[in-house]
Amino acid sequence: MKRIITALVLIPIVLFVLFYAAVQWFVLVALSIAFVSLLEFNNLTRKGSSSALFDVLTLLSGLALPAIYFLTGQIVLVPLLLVTLFLLFLAGMITGAEPQDLFDYAAKRTLGVIYIGLPITFLISIRIIGTSSLILFLLVVIWVNDSAAYFVGRAVGKRKLCPSISPGKTVEGAIGGIVGGIIAGFLYIHFTSISLPPIELFVLCLLIGVAGIIGDLAESIIKRSAGAKDSGSIIPGHGGLLDRIDSMLFALPVLYFFWL
Repeated sequence: MKRIITALVLIPIVLFVLFYAAVQWFVLVALSIAFVSLLEFNNLTRKGSSSALFDVLTLLSGLALPAIYFLTGQIVLVPLLLVTLFLLFLAGMITGAEPQDLFDYAAKRTLGVIYIGLPITFLISIRIIGTSSLILFLLVVIWVNDSAAYFVGRAVGKRKLCPSISPGKTVEGAIGGIVGGIIAGFLYIHFTSISLPPIELFVLCLLIGVAGIIGDLAESIIKRSAGAKDSGSIIPGHGGLLDRIDSMLFALPVLYFFWL
């Protein structure tokens, strides 16, 4: 019930931000999502001491990527990653971190910039060069995919998809989720102004479904490595924000490059 109530509160907010908020406010919301997600990622990848300096550098780099794109129209991933690596190693030298810990921090925190900062940049780009309806299309396909996978998996799921990563997910559930997402995509397109040939629409929904499943499993790997059940507790009944956007993080680049 808590999950349902939270969803009923959040969905109207999402729709308002998508269709009624100015681009600047949309970008502010996107940056806020990136900020909270990076905080949760930092908590999951923290090792030993609090490593506040590493946390700050990861936050700044992860937020700089979408912010610079909004201000300049350029996705500066490669130079930003080089600067991030330089600063992370420098921070480790200054703080006297153990070599093994420093290597672990540099690898994981650089991953955080790519894992969260880059997809949020694509989200902003789709809003600017595409339409809000396109973003809602992505969300609908992902939401239906997740729900269909859950119910199909509960009903007929037998073969485990990745038992060492997520014991509850089944092959049957994954297939059911992808099929549900494809159906939802066709229904959504039918009632909106988005125009795509059926074959292209089918391929796009299929790719989004597969990317969403991989994104979900990728976050499960991060949580399992940290020994955590959820990425946080900011959303009542749903865990952390990263738990809610894990599928979207991998599906956004698919939609971005497909639409281009």
